[in-house]
Amino acid sequence: MHLPADAVVIVSGRAAVSDDPPAHELPRYLDKYGELIERNGWTPESFAADYSVPVRIRPTGLRGF
Repeated sequence: MHLPADAVVIVSGRAAVSDDPPAHELPRYLDKYGELIERNGWTPESFAADYSVPVRIRPTGLRGF
């Protein structure tokens, strides 16, 4: 799906605390966000401590205009 640069997309959903492990224990997460974490002055462990509650969002609706 491709959207124009000025597109607005609203996703609604239900959020719930998940039982996922902390971010620093997820290699795929660190592969994707590790550089950004370091660039912002965190270590993976300090990032996981600051953002310690994993949340999953189940989309229930999508609108775009």
